[in-house]
Amino acid sequence: MLEQVVSRGHEYTIHPWPLWVSGLAVALGALSLVGYSLPAAGGRRVQAMGCGPLMLVILVGALFVGMPVLAWWKVGGPYGGSGEVHSYRVFRPFLERTTWSSVLGASLFLFGLMVQRSRKVQGRPAAFAFGLGALALLSGAAVMAHATWFVALDCLPRFEREGHQFLHVGRARDVRTLVSCGEGFPLPAIQTLTAAEPGPVTYDLEIASPTIRVRHSMSLMAGEELGSPRFELREGNRWVYERVATSRAAAAFGTSTASEDRELIVMQLGDARIEHGLRLFPLEVRYPDERPLREELLAWNGGIYTWSSAQGGQMREFMPAEPVEEPFQGFILPGRCTWLPAGGPAAPAGDAQAGDAQAGDAQAGDAQAGDAQAAPVGDASAGLPAGGPAAPSECRERANPIAATGAAVLRVLTVGAATYVPPRPVHYLREAHFGPEGGAAVPAGPMIAAPAAPVDADADAAGQEPAE
Repeated sequence: MLEQVVSRGHEYTIHPWPLWVSGLAVALGALSLVGYSLPAAGGRRVQAMGCGPLMLVILVGALFVGMPVLAWWKVGGPYGGSGEVHSYRVFRPFLERTTWSSVLGASLFLFGLMVQRSRKVQGRPAAFAFGLGALALLSGAAVMAHATWFVALDCLPRFEREGHQFLHVGRARDVRTLVSCGEGFPLPAIQTLTAAEPGPVTYDLEIASPTIRVRHSMSLMAGEELGSPRFELREGNRWVYERVATSRAAAAFGTSTASEDRELIVMQLGDARIEHGLRLFPLEVRYPDERPLREELLAWNGGIYTWSSAQGGQMREFMPAEPVEEPFQGFILPGRCTWLPAGGPAAPAGDAQAGDAQAGDAQAGDAQAGDAQAAPVGDASAGLPAGGPAAPSECRERANPIAATGAAVLRVLTVGAATYVPPRPVHYLREAHFGPEGGAAVPAGPMIAAPAAPVDADADAAGQEPAE
């Protein structure tokens, strides 16, 4: 039966011949001891065995048995740790059985020599027992040589996949596997995998050398290339957002002053590329007087994620697969974003900024929130663009907590004589343009509606009762 050990998901198999040979060494050592013990003891006139041959046997035994055991024991201790799979750790029980069996066989032979010296056994019985003991030493030396080689081998092969662990359903991927510590081992064949449905895709690997066989099962995670209806992935799609930030300061016996900052932000998708079975869409976000921000997007099971090649490939939620009525965070623009169909109703910029003023007044405790609501800011005729690719209609940032605290302190210190409403930037979608026809595009998932509010059966039944 072959010797099999599983470590870190890898199955290592070696031939157990050292265990057989070590068992043979024990048997030969025992027969040698019996050969020295059964014959009749020699007389006083029989020449005894000198100390020279005995010391030579002890020296040979120390070299072929003691030193390999000591070397293996030291290397297998706490000083040999690393991130690789070590042979002396994986096969430690097997090496212990073989080496200690060899030591036992050699010890029996040495004990037989002591018996021979004390009983003065000579002649053919002594020669036969000595031959058996020598064979036990040679068998033990062979086992020790194998143990020493196995310890020197140190690092066992370990499979490493090239690239990330993801795969789009229906898109073929050629999976190449590398072998760490694989000197003397062939590289596994490239496997072409195609997922038929979302979920894990498992494949088996096996390599072998004349002494060791390694098996391992690896898996990829498959996902459906289905995007979100909130943000349409298609080569060349372009969106223009307007960032509006308004702040207001007012005094008790003076006029209110408002300041407004506007800037345009352009987002555009580039040409898609394939990376190990995943289709990625580059997104570039251009801000005024700043370096463009670049991300890569992919569709995955009804959501959109940003892709990072760090640490073997990571996804971060960009557009969740949630009901479209629910506000969400994580979009490339800061704040909580809402989505409305293209051409649908949208809150005018002026009304939105008025809402911001109301929020700021609530934080500062301003009783003159109505004045801020009437402040003429924004373009009241602006709405969502019609006929363009879907995208969030607006994203509202939260007011700076430090600025809000300062406004509240100002209100308290001036006993309401002066107020300040900190800015709360809002990004409005102003333009949306489709990319050229024929460009790579991702189908969007179904519109997920928010669950209906539960109906109180008791209240409904009470409402149907006739009035008295």
